Amino acid sequence: MKKSTYLLFALALVIFIVALYIYRKSFKEILVYTDLINKSHHVISGFEQLSNDLKAAQLYSSKVDTLPGGVNEIYKRKADSISADILRLRENVIDSLNKKRLDTIVIKVNRQLMWIRKSDVHDSMLANRAPSEMAELVAIQNLIDSSLKRAKVVLGDRRNGLESALSLNNIYILAFRVFSLIILFFTIVLVFIHARQKEKNRAFLDSILNSSQNGIISYKAIRKKGVIVDFKIVYANDAIREHTQLASAELVGKTIMEVSPQSKTNGVFEKFCQVTESNRKLRYEVTSGKNTYDVLLARFSDGVTASFFNITEMRKSGEDLKKKIQELEQSNYELEQYAYVASHDLQEPLRKIRIFGGLIRDKSGAQLDAGTRIYLQRLIDAAERMTTLINELLKFSRLFKPEKQFVQINLNEVLNNVLKDFDLMIQEKNVQIKSSTLPTIEANPLHMNQLFYNLIHNALKFSDIKEQPLLQISSRQLEPDEVIKHETLDKRHQYYEIVFKDNGIGFRPEFASQIFEIFKRLNEQHIYPGSGIGLSLCKKIILNHHGIIWAKGEEKEGASFHIILPAAQPNPSA
Repeated sequence: MKKSTYLLFALALVIFIVALYIYRKSFKEILVYTDLINKSHHVISGFEQLSNDLKAAQLYSSKVDTLPGGVNEIYKRKADSISADILRLRENVIDSLNKKRLDTIVIKVNRQLMWIRKSDVHDSMLANRAPSEMAELVAIQNLIDSSLKRAKVVLGDRRNGLESALSLNNIYILAFRVFSLIILFFTIVLVFIHARQKEKNRAFLDSILNSSQNGIISYKAIRKKGVIVDFKIVYANDAIREHTQLASAELVGKTIMEVSPQSKTNGVFEKFCQVTESNRKLRYEVTSGKNTYDVLLARFSDGVTASFFNITEMRKSGEDLKKKIQELEQSNYELEQYAYVASHDLQEPLRKIRIFGGLIRDKSGAQLDAGTRIYLQRLIDAAERMTTLINELLKFSRLFKPEKQFVQINLNEVLNNVLKDFDLMIQEKNVQIKSSTLPTIEANPLHMNQLFYNLIHNALKFSDIKEQPLLQISSRQLEPDEVIKHETLDKRHQYYEIVFKDNGIGFRPEFASQIFEIFKRLNEQHIYPGSGIGLSLCKKIILNHHGIIWAKGEEKEGASFHIILPAAQPNPSA
């Protein structure tokens, strides 16, 4: 179900609980008012009964000889019921004003009952005897009458409260019905929307599956007594026609035994059962005619979905690729032979040019005119530069077949060794070197030496003579969120960033990537001599160590080279 359905269900549940709580509260209030009204009726009848019984007591005490004996006995019983009347009133009177009046009535009645039983009330009234007692009887009757009036007022208030509670209860019921109708309406709308969305999703899924080049078939297990005996096809996409020569509509509804009776003998049926029972994916290859298929089985409900991919062309391409690799290996071997020739045979003529040119310059230089001496020197310089270029090219070519001897190496030791090689140049240019503690990483010692040598030589060569030359070498460990920013780095490994920053002549920012290209030069050869391969070597070394390198610079403001290297070389098999 979708989130909106859960929300609607939760809203309906909340409304139901609130409505139930309000209804129960209202029902209890109705019961309370009903009980209070019943009590009011009992109070009114109780006061009336008390008044009648008190009058009966007065009549019983009078010597009225004309009354029949049976009637006189009735008055006696009513007089004896006064105590019971008072007890019932105490149980039912809740109103505070009537409670006080009842207490006063009880005191006065108890006091008068003794006088009534001993005196003839009728004679006393006629002879005007005991006027205070007579006044007391009148006061009792007045209190009873006042209490009756108060009880009737309270009864009216309670009836009004009951009617209000009933009206409010009806309003709650009506509101609950309205909310129920609204929720029902929205539920119907949501069901309709979800049904349409489900239909769209189904059409979209069919579109995706039918656009796939893979043949896809879904099977449902047919069981007898819990044991799988066959599989029924419940779905097949359009691409399946290419593999079975049957349309998807022709396949749906059939069983695997009908389509492929040999499934039980070739092990396919067993694989289907294994995936259905174990919920594990299974991949295998099957050959049909001239084609080879890669089949992936995955559990689908109580069944399996099979995806068929024709790998015939891929296999053919794989064979072609093997041939190309063999040809490439042969080509690499020939290139190695060329490199050997370049390092030995080609350098020998250059060595003779340098030697004999130097002999001519030293022995016969005085006999040559100025122009010839210049040409001769240029010839010697060109031969030396050509020798340097060949040596640098050989170094660069070796990096395409990198050495895999990675060991733990302390970069501080590498830095110290390289700085010793540049002692004279550092003193001549008065360069200040500042370095923080560098890490120990897994790397190729020779390559790290080449890397530091080229970067430091680059900084010293392009130092600015107008100010105090400065080279700062710093290092820090990268945080995991910093590693993520670089797509080519393996997020599972630890990395260090090493920065070589100088205040030399720098370069324009737009040339930041070009300086790593082989033979790319930004300055004139006669001012800043070099082969143009040094930074290319640095980049290749970094790539061989699964790291990255980039440069930043501003013209006449210096340059910085940023290197990121892993603490340990990634395992190719991981």
